[in-house]
Parts: sequence; structure tokens; C-alpha cells
Amino acid sequence: MKGMKIHKRSEGGYLSQLEKSRPELFKTINQYRTRLAGLEGGEDLQKTFDTRANIQFQATRNMAAPERDAYIADVEKQFAQATDKQFDSLVEDLKSEKRFVPTYRFAADQTSYGPTTGYYRNLQKEIDEKQKYLDELKFTETRTRTVPQYEMTTLPPGYGIAGGGQPTYKMVTELPKDARLTQGAYGAQFYQAPMKGANFYSANTNPTYRRVGSKKITEKFERQAKAGDPEYDKAFGELSRLQTRHKYRNLYANQPTRSTGTSIYSKLGMNQNSPQAASPVTSFTNPYASLAGSPMQVKEGGEIKGKGKAVRGFKFGGVK
Repeated sequence: MKGMKIHKRSEGGYLSQLEKSRPELFKTINQYRTRLAGLEGGEDLQKTFDTRANIQFQATRNMAAPERDAYIADVEKQFAQATDKQFDSLVEDLKSEKRFVPTYRFAADQTSYGPTTGYYRNLQKEIDEKQKYLDELKFTETRTRTVPQYEMTTLPPGYGIAGGGQPTYKMVTELPKDARLTQGAYGAQFYQAPMKGANFYSANTNPTYRRVGSKKITEKFERQAKAGDPEYDKAFGELSRLQTRHKYRNLYANQPTRSTGTSIYSKLGMNQNSPQAASPVTSFTNPYASLAGSPMQVKEGGEIKGKGKAVRGFKFGGVK
């Protein structure tokens, strides 16, 4: 039974449904899946592709029938024929760290430019600007690391001869690429790059480097922003909201506007300033006026006695 469940699950999902209902679309998608498997890390790319496709498949099933038909028609139009350019774009998208957001709603009329004012208006310009900002966004990061420290000694020309000058000292954290560990007089060890073109009798005048411990340095470097960076997440959220509003611009374009006080009166055939629309002013009437006076009497403690009536806010004390 366990094996049957696994078999049933493997036969389900978006691929089997596409093969039955949309054979042409299935051919393109299946070709892309096969090409993904042949790339470096293709198994992971194919797994990501299938995961996203199944999520979108479930979202499509939950669409209203007109939206679902329009969405499937749009997908079939995009993937009518497999192309290298589309495949390369697909691979780039799968390798990127951008969050995958499935399409839950789809306007049946996507060709319309859409309204130019209001909340659900055409926002393509704003979307392009925000996407450009996101693509160019950089993140500055700091990193602290421990590096070795060397004392670099440089001998002046004619050192050792009267008037030849004194050596100079400098602290550095890197050695020349061709530096070698060398043993000098009295067993002293230091690093030094070999002399180029020197003969056996030439003295090496290159600087020497002596290790004198280590130190911590803090470096700043800039990289492309990605998901998880505060600035990136904020901009990505703004872009997603713009895309959602833009996508639904035709769905809500013909919806009735929210009623206001003026529109309500006009729908009732009244002018807002007409006597019928004006609310009558009524003076306050005391509901307990008939209970006032004799034989009701207020006694100490806030009690009222009379007519056997209990009045809110007073304690009933009986009939006199």
C-alpha cells in the first residue's frame, strides 16, 4: 500500500495534468526539464522548477474560471515554442535568490492599458523604476579578520659604508609573493624575496621581513544586495505591492465607487441641502419626567420612594 501511494503521488502534480489537458504546453515544459538535468547542479534546478510549478498549479486551480482560462491562455502563448533565450532566462531565474511569488489572480483582459488614475492604475513606470533600483542595489558589509604582522627592514644603498645611511623599518601585513624563509647570521630567520638576475657573489638588497605577531583588521567591501538584506527586503516588498496593484488594474477598473454622503442623497433623488436630507433637531426629553414631584421624595442616601417604581441609578426603598 505504501508503494502504491508513492506511485500515485508521482503520477499526479502539474506534469500529468499538462500532458492530459495541454499536450503542446507539456512538450515545451518537459523539454526545459530535460535540459535542466544536463546542467551543472541540474538536479537541484529541476527540483526547484518542479516545486514552483506545483505551487503555481495549485494557485491556478483556485482561480475563478474566467481568470484561470485567461491565465492558462497567457502561459500557452508564452511557452508556445521552446527557445534558447527563454530557457536561459528560466535558468537565471532559478539560480537567483529572489523569492518566488505565485500568481493567485489574473485579469482576463491584460491587453488593456488600464486606468491612469486611482489605486488600481497602470503602474508600469513605477515598477520599472523600482526593479532598476533593486537590480543596482549594493550592500556594504564589514568583516574582521586576524592577519600576521611583519617588520619590514629596508637597507639603504651603501649600507655598512661610512655615510651609507641607516635602515628604515615599517610594519606590514603581507609578504611579497615570492618571499622565502631565510636564515641569516647567528641563526636569525626572516623572509626575503630573491634577487633577480643576481650572481653568486651579489648581496641581496631586497627588504627583509620578520614576523612580530598578528593583529585584527576590519575591512569594508561592497556586494550585490540579496534577499535577507534589510534594504533589499524593503524594496522587494514595495515592488511586489506595485506589481499586485498593476496586475489587478483591469479587474477593479469598472467596480462601483465607494458611496459618499453626497452620492447617497443623489441616489435617493434628494439634494444634500434639501429639507428632506437635513436631520431634524430634537430637544432632549427626560423619560422620567412623569415620575418627578409628589409623592416621590428623595431621601438621604440617594433613595427614591413612590409609586413602587425602581429608577435606574437609585435604590428602591419601598412604597410610602
